[in-house]
Amino acid sequence: MSIVGMPPQAETIADLIQAGIDAQRGVANGIASLNSSALVPTSQMGTGTADSTVFLRGDGAWAAPTASGVPSGVKKSADQTTTSSTLADVTSLTFSVTSGSYYHFRFIVLVTSSSATGGPIFSVSTPTTTTFGASVSIQFAADGASAMWTGAVTSSNDPVTATDLPAASTSYLATVEGTILPSANGSLSLRFGSEDNSSTITVKQGSLGFLSVVA
Repeated sequence: MSIVGMPPQAETIADLIQAGIDAQRGVANGIASLNSSALVPTSQMGTGTADSTVFLRGDGAWAAPTASGVPSGVKKSADQTTTSSTLADVTSLTFSVTSGSYYHFRFIVLVTSSSATGGPIFSVSTPTTTTFGASVSIQFAADGASAMWTGAVTSSNDPVTATDLPAASTSYLATVEGTILPSANGSLSLRFGSEDNSSTITVKQGSLGFLSVVA
C-alpha cells in the first residue's frame, strides 16, 4: 500500500489501520465483509437459509412471505431419482415455515417408476407442530373408479406407499396436500422413496409446490 505525500511512518500506520479493519470483517462483533460484487453476503445478514422463496424479517431471520392467503411457489427444474425405500428430500420442493403461523401447502408431483410393480412413497418432513395433517393421492391403476391410491400423513415423515403404477416409465400425477401450525421455525419438505427398494422412482422436472399462510 502506498499513500502519496505521506512520510514512511504514516504509511506504516495506514497499513496497520487497514490490517485491523480487514481482521474485523465477517467476524462476531466486527464488520460485514463484501463479496466479489461488493455486496454483503446473505450468510452475514440473517439466520436461516437465503433463497428466492424467503425475505429478511425485522428479527434477523430469513422467512417465507406472510401475506395472508397469497401462495408462494417452488418448482423442480431437474429430475431426481431414488431406488431406496428410505425417505429422501425432494430437492427444491421445500418451504421455510414460522412458529405460530397457519399454513396450507400443496405439492403437485410428476412421478415415474422403472417398474410398473414398484410404486413410489411420499411424505413430508416438518418441524415440531401444534397441529398438522396431510393426505397423499397417487394414481396406481388404469383409469376408473379405483384408479387412485390415497393415504394420510399424520406426523413428520409418516409414509404413504403406492404398491405400483399403471405402467413403467410413464409420468403420473401425485398430490400431497395439508395444513400445518408449526410450534418451531423450520422447513416443510416433500420426501419420496421406492416402495420395493429397487425400482427407480423419478420425481420429474416440472413438479411444483405451493404454500399459503393465513396469519
